[in-house]
Amino acid sequence: MNTWQRALLIELKNNRWAEVERRWRAWPQERQRRFEATFQAALRVGASPVMVGDAEYPKGWSRLSQPPVGAWLRGRWDNEGRGVGIVGSRAAPPEVCARVRAYAADCVVQGDRVISGAAVGVDTAAHVGAGSAGSIAVVPFGIEGPCVGQGQLTVEQICGAGGAFWGAALLRDGARQRYVARNQLLAGLCDRLLVAHAALKSGTMHTVRFAQALDLRIDAWWTPGDPSTNDGCREILGAGLPLQPMLRDLLKALRKAKGRVRGVDRRRFPELALLLLELECEGWIRSVGPGLYDCGEAKKR
Repeated sequence: MNTWQRALLIELKNNRWAEVERRWRAWPQERQRRFEATFQAALRVGASPVMVGDAEYPKGWSRLSQPPVGAWLRGRWDNEGRGVGIVGSRAAPPEVCARVRAYAADCVVQGDRVISGAAVGVDTAAHVGAGSAGSIAVVPFGIEGPCVGQGQLTVEQICGAGGAFWGAALLRDGARQRYVARNQLLAGLCDRLLVAHAALKSGTMHTVRFAQALDLRIDAWWTPGDPSTNDGCREILGAGLPLQPMLRDLLKALRKAKGRVRGVDRRRFPELALLLLELECEGWIRSVGPGLYDCGEAKKR
């Protein structure tokens, strides 16, 4: 299988080439051109598609309920060693970001690899703290440029002495779903997770739920008097996270419809595709065909 085919399999999250090729041919020409241009740009900067079975495919991803077909790698990845994920809010207070930088630097001294996203706030502070030792940045897309993510992290800053970027996709189409996929990939790279500052409803808490499903050790920073923007950390320290009400309601509706999406009232769930992806990533449902899910073996909480 050539590099182009591998890239399309990753983009469409499907390991059946005949189906992927059919979907590719159905794309509008403008989307095909964008994918071709981004694909060539990624290759020019040394990024490569890594798939199941490759030596660089992260071992931790095999533990996920829905292991990815693959992802894009830029830099170096070694399956040995310990990874500590450091995640949190884009709007974390300056004192929290300073603490994150010090914590990340200490992790490097202890021999851990620092893993985070590429947003401003906690993510950027974690990578800055890792310094010249390098770190691992996980992004939903945008791996082909000189800078990556909302934090505009440079390749030199991240890659350092053995760091890397992992990208879930090339195109920005379906950005919100790409972010959910990114959160799952990030959790799968970690041996433990630190949540520095997080709201109760946030992308960070998606990552926490994925980490919980993997039985990772999860630490959180919260002290009495913290603002409501850190209620996510308070929840982590207080109890396990239940399934969010909207997801719980959708799961109930899907079971009632015997797993058939067409039997679900879409007016109740305006972001149905994204909610289904979250349920699937967390292991509550399993796709068994177009518009059909197996809910019978979903885990109980």
